[in-house]
Amino acid sequence: YVDTPGMDDPKIWQKAADEIGKALKSSGRYLLLFVVTEESNRVRPADIATKNLVLGALPKERNIPYGIIVNKITKKRKTIITENREEMDKFLACLNSGCTAPTSFVHFYERNDDLEDEEDALHKLSDDFKEFLDFLPPHVEVR
Repeated sequence: YVDTPGMDDPKIWQKAADEIGKALKSSGRYLLLFVVTEESNRVRPADIATKNLVLGALPKERNIPYGIIVNKITKKRKTIITENREEMDKFLACLNSGCTAPTSFVHFYERNDDLEDEEDALHKLSDDFKEFLDFLPPHVEVR
């Protein structure tokens, strides 16, 4: 398990990037899963940069599978994207911008107001999220 907090903090992003690179160069099996959020109906640039930075640290000769969770999305926005092919295409183009290994393996996790401002809350995962996790791309093995 590797988390990347601080990637959008310019004071510590290099340290976080170094830690990610170090972890991904260690032998092991990794399941790559990125969590992003939107602002003004666009994926946050810091989230895209983090994803691209991590993917850039991986071996170039392999197509590395990964998944993305769009967290805290409103029910209305989720419906707009998932029920309209043109909106989905625009969303994926934004999500994959600057990336040499695009993905369409995306899950939209709806905002839960009961979790807002909670410091230590337990949340039951939705069935569609469990299904998404069951069908995640295969692990990446680094030797």
